[in-house]
Amino acid sequence: MATIVKCSGLRSLGWAAGLLLVAAGCAGPPMYHDFTLERQSHELSIAAVEDVTRLAPDERARLDGFLAEYGKRGLAPLTITVPAESEDDEAALRRGRALERYAYRRGVAPGAVRLGLEVEAAEGPRLATLHFEGIKVRVPQCGDWSRPTHYNPTNALPPNYGCATRRNLGLMVANPAHLVGPAPLGLRDTARSDLIIGKYRRGEVTGAEKTAEEKATVSEEISE
Repeated sequence: MATIVKCSGLRSLGWAAGLLLVAAGCAGPPMYHDFTLERQSHELSIAAVEDVTRLAPDERARLDGFLAEYGKRGLAPLTITVPAESEDDEAALRRGRALERYAYRRGVAPGAVRLGLEVEAAEGPRLATLHFEGIKVRVPQCGDWSRPTHYNPTNALPPNYGCATRRNLGLMVANPAHLVGPAPLGLRDTARSDLIIGKYRRGEVTGAEKTAEEKATVSEEISE
Protein backbone atom coordinates (compact mmCIF):
# COMPACT_ATOMS: atom_id res chain seq x y z
CA MET A 1 0.00 0.00 0.00
CA ALA A 2 1.13 3.55 -0.58
CA THR A 3 1.20 4.26 3.17
CA ILE A 4 3.41 1.33 4.09
CA VAL A 5 5.96 3.42 6.00
CA LYS A 6 3.13 4.86 8.11
CA CYS A 7 1.81 1.48 9.23
CA SER A 8 3.08 1.10 12.78
CA GLY A 9 2.10 -2.56 12.82
CA LEU A 10 5.02 -3.44 10.55
CA ARG A 11 7.58 -1.92 12.86
CA SER A 12 6.10 -3.67 15.90
CA LEU A 13 6.31 -7.17 14.43
CA GLY A 14 9.99 -7.61 15.30
CA TRP A 15 12.69 -9.22 13.19
CA ALA A 16 12.48 -12.93 14.03
CA ALA A 17 14.52 -15.14 11.69
CA GLY A 18 12.58 -16.16 8.63
CA LEU A 19 9.71 -13.81 9.42
CA LEU A 20 7.77 -12.63 6.37
CA LEU A 21 6.65 -9.05 6.59
CA VAL A 22 3.54 -8.65 4.46
CA ALA A 23 2.62 -5.08 3.64
CA ALA A 24 -1.11 -5.52 4.12
CA GLY A 25 -3.78 -4.77 6.67
CA CYS A 26 -3.04 -1.03 6.86
CA ALA A 27 -5.72 1.61 6.66
CA GLY A 28 -6.83 2.50 3.16
CA PRO A 29 -8.54 0.95 0.14
CA PRO A 30 -7.87 -2.73 -0.62
CA MET A 31 -5.09 -3.51 -3.07
CA TYR A 32 -4.87 -6.39 -5.50
CA HIS A 33 -1.08 -6.38 -5.47
CA ASP A 34 1.66 -5.64 -3.01
CA PHE A 35 5.24 -6.59 -2.36
CA THR A 36 6.43 -8.65 0.58
CA LEU A 37 9.51 -8.11 2.72
CA GLU A 38 11.58 -10.84 4.28
CA ARG A 39 14.70 -11.02 6.36
CA GLN A 40 17.89 -12.06 4.54
CA SER A 41 21.25 -13.08 6.05
CA HIS A 42 24.60 -12.03 4.56
CA GLU A 43 27.82 -13.75 5.61
CA LEU A 44 31.47 -13.63 4.58
CA SER A 45 34.37 -15.82 5.68
CA ILE A 46 37.80 -14.28 5.28
CA ALA A 47 41.34 -14.84 6.53
CA ALA A 48 41.88 -13.47 10.04
CA VAL A 49 44.99 -11.27 9.92
CA GLU A 50 46.34 -8.47 12.08
CA ASP A 51 46.95 -6.26 9.04
CA VAL A 52 44.03 -6.17 6.62
CA THR A 53 46.19 -4.51 3.96
CA ARG A 54 48.13 -7.79 3.69
CA LEU A 55 45.12 -9.67 2.43
CA ALA A 56 45.31 -11.04 -1.09
CA PRO A 57 43.78 -8.63 -3.65
CA ASP A 58 40.79 -10.88 -4.32
CA GLU A 59 40.17 -11.32 -0.59
CA ARG A 60 40.39 -7.58 -0.06
CA ALA A 61 37.93 -7.00 -2.91
CA ARG A 62 35.48 -9.49 -1.39
CA LEU A 63 35.72 -7.74 1.96
CA ASP A 64 35.22 -4.29 0.42
CA GLY A 65 32.20 -5.52 -1.53
CA PHE A 66 30.67 -7.05 1.57
CA LEU A 67 31.11 -3.84 3.58
CA ALA A 68 29.68 -1.80 0.70
CA GLU A 69 26.61 -4.05 0.65
CA TYR A 70 26.22 -3.56 4.40
CA GLY A 71 26.34 0.19 3.89
CA LYS A 72 23.55 0.00 1.32
CA ARG A 73 21.06 -2.28 3.04
CA GLY A 74 22.51 -3.73 6.23
CA LEU A 75 20.73 -3.69 9.58
CA ALA A 76 22.97 -3.12 12.58
CA PRO A 77 24.87 -4.77 14.07
CA LEU A 78 27.66 -6.00 11.83
CA THR A 79 29.07 -8.98 13.72
CA ILE A 80 32.71 -10.06 13.38
CA THR A 81 33.59 -13.44 14.85
CA VAL A 82 37.26 -14.42 15.04
CA PRO A 83 38.55 -17.95 15.84
CA ALA A 84 40.57 -18.14 19.04
CA GLU A 85 42.45 -20.75 21.05
CA SER A 86 41.00 -19.42 24.32
CA GLU A 87 38.64 -16.77 25.60
CA ASP A 88 41.57 -14.46 26.39
CA ASP A 89 43.49 -15.02 23.14
CA GLU A 90 45.20 -11.63 22.66
CA ALA A 91 46.36 -12.44 19.12
CA ALA A 92 42.83 -13.32 18.03
CA LEU A 93 41.52 -10.14 19.63
CA ARG A 94 44.08 -8.08 17.69
CA ARG A 95 42.95 -9.71 14.45
CA GLY A 96 39.35 -8.90 15.28
CA ARG A 97 40.18 -5.30 16.15
CA ALA A 98 41.99 -4.93 12.84
CA LEU A 99 38.86 -5.98 10.94
CA GLU A 100 36.74 -3.70 13.14
CA ARG A 101 38.94 -0.66 12.43
CA TYR A 102 38.93 -1.46 8.72
CA ALA A 103 35.12 -1.67 8.69
CA TYR A 104 34.88 1.77 10.30
CA ARG A 105 37.31 3.20 7.77
CA ARG A 106 35.11 1.82 4.99
CA GLY A 107 32.12 3.77 6.26
CA VAL A 108 30.42 1.51 8.81
CA ALA A 109 28.63 3.68 11.38
CA PRO A 110 30.47 4.09 14.70
CA GLY A 111 29.34 1.53 17.25
CA ALA A 112 27.68 -0.72 14.67
CA VAL A 113 30.29 -3.50 14.91
CA ARG A 114 29.87 -6.32 17.41
CA LEU A 115 33.13 -8.22 17.90
CA GLY A 116 33.35 -11.72 19.34
CA LEU A 117 35.80 -14.60 19.77
CA GLU A 118 34.92 -18.22 18.99
CA VAL A 119 37.08 -20.81 20.71
CA GLU A 120 37.79 -23.70 18.35
CA ALA A 121 40.42 -26.28 17.55
CA ALA A 122 43.64 -25.08 15.91
CA GLU A 123 43.19 -27.39 12.92
CA GLY A 124 42.17 -25.98 9.55
CA PRO A 125 42.29 -22.42 8.20
CA ARG A 126 41.79 -19.54 10.63
CA LEU A 127 38.86 -17.69 9.10
CA ALA A 128 36.99 -14.74 10.53
CA THR A 129 33.24 -14.53 9.85
CA LEU A 130 31.39 -11.30 9.13
CA HIS A 131 27.60 -11.33 9.29
CA PHE A 132 24.69 -8.93 9.02
CA GLU A 133 20.96 -9.07 8.41
CA GLY A 134 19.13 -7.22 5.65
CA ILE A 135 15.71 -6.94 4.08
CA LYS A 136 14.78 -8.42 0.71
CA VAL A 137 11.75 -7.29 -1.26
CA ARG A 138 9.66 -9.60 -3.44
CA VAL A 139 7.68 -7.68 -6.03
CA PRO A 140 4.33 -8.72 -7.50
CA GLN A 141 4.06 -10.17 -10.99
CA CYS A 142 1.85 -8.06 -13.23
CA GLY A 143 0.04 -8.86 -16.47
CA ASP A 144 -3.25 -10.42 -15.33
CA TRP A 145 -5.57 -9.94 -18.31
CA SER A 146 -8.11 -12.56 -17.22
CA ARG A 147 -10.97 -10.05 -17.22
CA PRO A 148 -12.12 -8.13 -20.31
CA THR A 149 -11.30 -4.44 -20.04
CA HIS A 150 -14.25 -3.35 -22.21
CA TYR A 151 -16.98 -4.92 -20.02
CA ASN A 152 -17.21 -3.95 -16.34
CA PRO A 153 -20.89 -3.53 -15.29
CA THR A 154 -20.05 -3.58 -11.56
CA ASN A 155 -17.32 -0.92 -11.91
CA ALA A 156 -14.88 -3.21 -10.08
CA LEU A 157 -11.14 -2.60 -10.05
CA PRO A 158 -9.29 -4.46 -12.82
CA PRO A 159 -6.88 -7.26 -11.82
CA ASN A 160 -3.82 -5.17 -12.77
CA TYR A 161 -4.90 -2.14 -10.75
CA GLY A 162 -1.91 -0.68 -8.93
CA CYS A 163 0.41 -3.54 -9.86
CA ALA A 164 2.89 -1.55 -11.96
CA THR A 165 3.19 1.16 -9.30
CA ARG A 166 3.88 -1.32 -6.50
CA ARG A 167 6.28 -3.38 -8.62
CA ASN A 168 8.27 -0.33 -9.73
CA LEU A 169 8.53 0.97 -6.17
CA GLY A 170 9.84 -2.37 -4.94
CA LEU A 171 12.40 -2.53 -7.76
CA MET A 172 13.64 1.04 -7.36
CA VAL A 173 14.04 1.33 -3.59
CA ALA A 174 17.74 1.33 -2.67
CA ASN A 175 17.25 -0.16 0.80
CA PRO A 176 14.08 -2.27 1.26
CA ALA A 177 14.29 -1.64 5.02
CA HIS A 178 13.12 1.91 4.30
CA LEU A 179 9.76 0.44 3.32
CA VAL A 180 9.35 -0.53 6.97
CA GLY A 181 10.70 2.69 8.47
CA PRO A 182 12.58 5.75 7.20
CA ALA A 183 16.31 6.20 7.68
CA PRO A 184 17.31 8.52 10.55
CA LEU A 185 17.96 12.11 9.61
CA GLY A 186 21.57 13.23 9.45
CA LEU A 187 23.09 16.38 10.87
CA ARG A 188 22.40 19.55 8.92
CA ASP A 189 24.99 22.12 7.87
CA THR A 190 24.11 25.25 9.87
CA ALA A 191 26.84 27.55 8.55
CA ARG A 192 24.67 29.17 5.85
CA SER A 193 21.50 29.35 7.94
CA ASP A 194 23.39 30.91 10.89
CA LEU A 195 24.82 33.55 8.54
CA ILE A 196 21.40 34.52 7.16
CA ILE A 197 19.73 34.59 10.59
CA GLY A 198 22.55 36.77 11.91
CA LYS A 199 22.08 39.27 9.07
CA TYR A 200 18.32 39.32 9.67
CA ARG A 201 18.78 40.09 13.36
CA ARG A 202 21.20 42.91 12.55
CA GLY A 203 18.78 44.39 10.02
CA GLU A 204 21.05 43.66 7.08
CA VAL A 205 20.05 42.45 3.63
CA THR A 206 19.81 38.67 3.65
CA GLY A 207 19.76 38.18 -0.11
CA ALA A 208 22.73 38.26 -2.44
CA GLU A 209 23.75 41.75 -3.53
CA LYS A 210 23.41 42.60 -7.23
CA THR A 211 25.95 44.52 -9.27
CA ALA A 212 25.05 47.62 -11.27
CA GLU A 213 24.91 45.56 -14.46
CA GLU A 214 22.35 43.23 -12.92
CA LYS A 215 20.02 46.04 -11.86
CA ALA A 216 17.40 47.59 -14.15
CA THR A 217 14.07 49.41 -14.03
CA VAL A 218 11.03 49.01 -16.26
CA SER A 219 11.24 52.62 -17.52
CA GLU A 220 14.85 52.21 -18.55
CA GLU A 221 14.12 49.03 -20.47
CA ILE A 222 11.17 50.63 -22.31
CA SER A 223 13.08 53.80 -23.23
CA GLU A 224 15.79 51.72 -24.82
